[in-house]
Amino acid sequence: MNVAVTGSHGYIGSVLCKELMIKGYKPVCCDIRGPVSDMLYEPVSHMFYEEIHTGSFDSIEFVDSIVDNDCKTIFHLAASSLLGPSATDPLTYYHNNTSRTINMIHMLRERGWKGRIVFSSTAAVYGDQGRAVSETDPLQPCNFYGASKLLCERIFDIIGMYGMEATIFRYFNVAGAFNDVGQDSGEPHIITRICNAAAGRAPLTVYGNNYPTRDNTCVRDYVHVRDICAAQIYAMENMISGTFNLGTKHGTTVKEIINAFITQNEVRFDYTMGDRREGDPVLLIANPKRFVDKGFQYRYSSIDQIVKSAWEYFNNGL
Repeated sequence: MNVAVTGSHGYIGSVLCKELMIKGYKPVCCDIRGPVSDMLYEPVSHMFYEEIHTGSFDSIEFVDSIVDNDCKTIFHLAASSLLGPSATDPLTYYHNNTSRTINMIHMLRERGWKGRIVFSSTAAVYGDQGRAVSETDPLQPCNFYGASKLLCERIFDIIGMYGMEATIFRYFNVAGAFNDVGQDSGEPHIITRICNAAAGRAPLTVYGNNYPTRDNTCVRDYVHVRDICAAQIYAMENMISGTFNLGTKHGTTVKEIINAFITQNEVRFDYTMGDRREGDPVLLIANPKRFVDKGFQYRYSSIDQIVKSAWEYFNNGL
């Protein structure tokens, strides 16, 4: 069966494409970046792709290919997602994340497409609530990235009237790697920055050491990227609609993730404490019960598995 993937060359998108191809699906892919090397998806050959498009996911060419290839599911991952730039350039986030999503849905409706969109949202829609959040909790994003994703969620709430289905996943902190597929070493996320520090490539700065937490650094819910991708495929195969958290309810501080990385990978490095980033909540962890109740099981999301897989992937790319 053909499926469509937006943001296919990104971190989650590349792992998702690999998982899909292993299961026999043929992705119709789109990313603003150019074609990736055949090696990215080894040991699964690139011959399993149906099409790869370079450009925006709301282009006429890509939307037509979704329809022409009879893709019944669209995994919509493409987005501007970095917290820092969203604070200084919010219009780019509203345009790329919200306006383009509306454009894609509008063109699909014009072509009579009826299928499922599995949408990658974010825990940032909750803001800073100080406890494990459930899907029914108030939505109060404290940054423009979260606000742009929340507007998309509102759109997906109404697409049923056009004969479409939606599954919305609010990701918490996605981390880890799948053998030869993982996060680019230049990305500014915490575990990637830890990898660079451990390899002696760049110093590590922890953003904020005055949070009201057990060690004064902020708390996050880390989820392995393979569990994120497995949840998306599970929702498609079981025709599950609705809005769901993807997290573990296990909060880990920044210092704890650093210490776990050092212990599990037997490395040593120094780091310094810096200022907080604007829009960073103190604590962000999920209550994952709603999707677990649908029968989904997390298999990879222990902190030890996450840091070991990330370091293995990083070293393979050196």
